[in-house]
Amino acid sequence: MWTFREGKELQEAVDYCSQNGIEFYAVNRNYPEEQWTDGTPRKINVDIFIDDKNVGGFPGWGEVLNMIDPWSDREEQAMREIKKRRFNLFGKK
Repeated sequence: MWTFREGKELQEAVDYCSQNGIEFYAVNRNYPEEQWTDGTPRKINVDIFIDDKNVGGFPGWGEVLNMIDPWSDREEQAMREIKKRRFNLFGKK
């Protein structure tokens, strides 16, 4: 997790995530053993960076996937499967 938070606010965010089943490999570091010095740049080693503020608030993972891979129809496929299961509950096909 990379965040601007520090101190008490950072610990609250980490604790909240942990209580909700989200554990991080490292917090505000590229790897747990990374040591910061005054000259250490805060560069993030990532393949994709999702900034919830830049997308106007977190829109949900399905929408994020469509932003990253607009040719993906995984969300649409998942919704069709959910609807199919719902109809099967009532004996409809």
